[in-house]
Amino acid sequence: MSLPTPGDVHVNAPLTNMSVLYAQAQTRFAADRLFPVVTSDKESNSYFKFDKSEWARLAMKPRAVGTPAAEGGYGITTDSFHCITEAVKKLIPDRLRRNSDNPLNQDRAAMRFVTQQALLAREKRFAAAALVASVWSTDITGVASDTPSAGEWEQWDRAGSTPIANIHAATTAIDKLTLGAARPNVFACGQEVWDVLKIHPDILDLLKYGGQLQGTLSKVTTQMVAQLFELDEIIVMSALEETEDENVAGTSTPAYIAGKSGILLFRQATPMIEEVSAGYTMCWQDVGGTAGGWRIKKYRDENVASDVVENESSWVPKVVAPDAGAFIATLIG
Repeated sequence: MSLPTPGDVHVNAPLTNMSVLYAQAQTRFAADRLFPVVTSDKESNSYFKFDKSEWARLAMKPRAVGTPAAEGGYGITTDSFHCITEAVKKLIPDRLRRNSDNPLNQDRAAMRFVTQQALLAREKRFAAAALVASVWSTDITGVASDTPSAGEWEQWDRAGSTPIANIHAATTAIDKLTLGAARPNVFACGQEVWDVLKIHPDILDLLKYGGQLQGTLSKVTTQMVAQLFELDEIIVMSALEETEDENVAGTSTPAYIAGKSGILLFRQATPMIEEVSAGYTMCWQDVGGTAGGWRIKKYRDENVASDVVENESSWVPKVVAPDAGAFIATLIG
């Protein structure tokens, strides 16, 4: 007597309670956390900058009877920015929608796709604007040498490196450069740098001595290391991009956008008048429709018999106080 096989009694169908989609969490993207968002009602605008030196130069003098007070003052200049508008869309053809099985939700997936594209674009543009040499008043290079020269640090994956002393020295140097107005409070680095930093012997020794690490399974957090650096926050810039061209079969070349670099800067939690911050993300609100400078819209394109999900944004990262930050290249080898 013949019996039915498993293939005779069951036809494979897609699971309705899971699917696989490779999308990065929004917490991996650091641009807006380092450069707070400033909204503008125009595509381009300007802002005021107060001259720095007069605020720390003593103008007050002894006053004799019947004489006028010593006069002081300060200059004001302006700088400008111009937002860049860009967009990306994802088509949902009618035939694709009608032929989709549960649990596929073409609208939801398209919205996630264009959002991820906007996050990638913002992170890439931030890196091009801020994670490069000759943008900040202070540039530092990590070197594979135990006798680094001026403007150099021994790379942190080397045995003799001193990351805590490096950060403290750079923080004080920027504090002096900004005349006490912008002592750095944030350090950001690429994922590969953080992987090395969190197991550095100097870090582990101080954390163990302070009782913050208990046992072999203790986790070193960014908050712990920020305390050792005497900063408010450490941000790990862990966003990745695929650098391989599309349609290259079987190949993938992922890379961290921040690479092996780092940035030390003073950042206001929110934009403020008559205060300094290293940089801001300038967003044209009328295009984006939101404080973040982007909007997602859905519309119909009969020419291709498709619904369209589109993300449009208009913004630009702007270094507004170059002396309030330092770029550190090749922190590890």
